[in-house]
Amino acid sequence: LIILLESVFYAVYYLPFFKIKHLEVKGLENLPSSIIINKIATNVFNNYFAQFLGFDNFFSWPSFLANISIAIQRADFEKNFFENKLTINIQERKKYGLFCFSERCFWFDDGGLIFLPSISNKAAVIVIEKNDPEQTSDDINLLGSRILPLENFSYLKKILEIVKENFVIKKISLSELFQEINIETDGLTLKFGTRFDPTANLQAIEEIRKKEGLSKISYIDLRI
Repeated sequence: LIILLESVFYAVYYLPFFKIKHLEVKGLENLPSSIIINKIATNVFNNYFAQFLGFDNFFSWPSFLANISIAIQRADFEKNFFENKLTINIQERKKYGLFCFSERCFWFDDGGLIFLPSISNKAAVIVIEKNDPEQTSDDINLLGSRILPLENFSYLKKILEIVKENFVIKKISLSELFQEINIETDGLTLKFGTRFDPTANLQAIEEIRKKEGLSKISYIDLRI
């Protein structure tokens, strides 16, 4: 048994078949690969076994890792022993929109989680401006926080999706303090509350559109 274990150890540790000679990272769009590899390595080599085998050994690496960073949801490790190649497939958080205030903008995902700073807001379809002037960007740690609690963000997301289908959005302003959102479109301003399901209010807009049209209306308040 001892001889068998020694043989297995020798094979795993020394044989070139189990050594990584090529490393490839796929799926990165927003972050440099060097930073992500360092973060992944910190997670992988936090135990004695992986540290002992070393960076270039296939058995040091797991099949996947989750929660590597705020911006990375998951990493899967594809091991090709015949080519001595390790491929790291990265799943980044998807950009849903931008959250801006105090001249700073941050990307958030489809769950309202803020995960990445942005230099400008020109690349986004959805740009939400924070409209609570008494709070500045230094007052809170934005990365990893949410625009709104999950339930409230689901209402906000429903509002945005339906408004996008029917109007050309020019500006979106969110007030966490008053729990409301203002949406400026071509010739029409819509006000919604973020505490309640907006389905009934959105249906009311559609009824107004069908019966009277919206060309003569400049303001609709649906906060209640």
